[in-house]
Amino acid sequence: MSQAASQPPGIFICYRRDDSGGYARALYERLSAHFGDGQIFMDLDRIEPGEDFVQVIEEAVGSCGIMLALIGRNWLTSSDEGGRKLDNPHDFVRLEATAALARGIGVIPVLVQGARMPRPQDLPEDIRPLSRRNALELSDRWWRQDVERLVETLEKALAPPAPPPQPAPPITPVVTAPEIHLTTLPEPSPPSATAPPAAGTGAAGVAPAAGRSNRSCTVVVIYAAVAALLLAGLGIWYKLAPNATLVPPDPAGSPTPTATPGVTQAPPGMVYVPGGEFEMGSEHGDAYERPAHRVTVKPFFIDRYEVTNDEYEKFVKATARRPPQGWKGRTYAQGTARHPVTGVTWDDAVAYAGWADKRLPTEAEWEFAARGTDGRRYPWGNEWRAGMANAHGGRAGLADVGYYKGASPFGAYDLIGNAWEWTADSIHSYRGGSIPEDAFPAKDRESLKVLRGGCYLSGPDSASATYRRGWPSKGSDYAQTGFRCAQDVKE
Repeated sequence: MSQAASQPPGIFICYRRDDSGGYARALYERLSAHFGDGQIFMDLDRIEPGEDFVQVIEEAVGSCGIMLALIGRNWLTSSDEGGRKLDNPHDFVRLEATAALARGIGVIPVLVQGARMPRPQDLPEDIRPLSRRNALELSDRWWRQDVERLVETLEKALAPPAPPPQPAPPITPVVTAPEIHLTTLPEPSPPSATAPPAAGTGAAGVAPAAGRSNRSCTVVVIYAAVAALLLAGLGIWYKLAPNATLVPPDPAGSPTPTATPGVTQAPPGMVYVPGGEFEMGSEHGDAYERPAHRVTVKPFFIDRYEVTNDEYEKFVKATARRPPQGWKGRTYAQGTARHPVTGVTWDDAVAYAGWADKRLPTEAEWEFAARGTDGRRYPWGNEWRAGMANAHGGRAGLADVGYYKGASPFGAYDLIGNAWEWTADSIHSYRGGSIPEDAFPAKDRESLKVLRGGCYLSGPDSASATYRRGWPSKGSDYAQTGFRCAQDVKE
């Protein structure tokens, strides 16, 4: 049995060699580096000499989680002496696509070379449903960004479903009965044996009977008082308990700052970053993160959380600015008030910051706020920790700001995961480093602004304090892109 059969891959790359072989190889190398070599299937590397090609392919397709169907300009029309290859029932590309569609496996058409999705009437009947799949384009010009978007899509598709939230245990009101202090009355003294009977009474025995009657009355009165107090307590509980409301603390709330002598107080909703020298970049990252180098930043303030939908809505109403991508009308979806606003261009973020009397953080400020002075990879340390950020399988979508507790050394939250964050800078190579020209042509770099922090779809590599990506400032997809603001410290 081959490695493909004994260790089923998670992602199957379906391609035609004479159409997109080079793209398949480049994609294979990138996905292997991210997901692991054993998770990616591509026939050239997985099928041993002498094995039944069809059997191995069917086993691999049947056990994979996702199929990437690479479609180039010649994918539809590629032919041999027998005619168009797709019309041959034994064509391997057709067999692979048929097996995936028949088994209900997720199929993502990946368009390369500027190809377009084939029409249903152009496809054999058994793979016609492929034309209804939403495609993703990998352009030559924006290859790196497009591949990163594909990686994020695959992370989401392959992530195990999150366990359903456990219901909170019922809260039973506890009513404490009022404390009652009883005073013990002294026993009545028995009548003296020598005392004469009271006037108007009969013989001995009448006076003791009267003493017992008084004592019984006292006890009855005390018991009645206790019963009345208990009933009153129950009545109060009956009135209050059904209407009792437990108000959980706002996870995104922050304590009201108190003035401390000698300490710079941050404006509401912001944290103070004292500035200093730190190591920016990483020797262990990709070409965009290298080389690590020393940078000094001045003191500044930065938002404790990403700008939220409800905060951005106030800006939209006050300025009549166009609402973000994904909003219905001029408002956000119900229940997302505390989600970070997304669907905003770089110009939108700059405009909001100016309206709020703030600005976007520089790339160096953002990284310093995320990692501090000790060069940590994540705000909380050097190792990925589940539950600290909304990334790497955290949630299937955006979360309320502040829900995850992976705060930075300066008290800023969600710098990692949830939504990508715009910075003020254009993409450029660090001094002593280089950015591949084919990934970011030098003439286009000024319009590419740096995004930081990753989003809920990102893995630990891109959801880190040093990972950086260039993204068009306008005219692109911003569904996972938000921002936070910074402010100068006035001396």
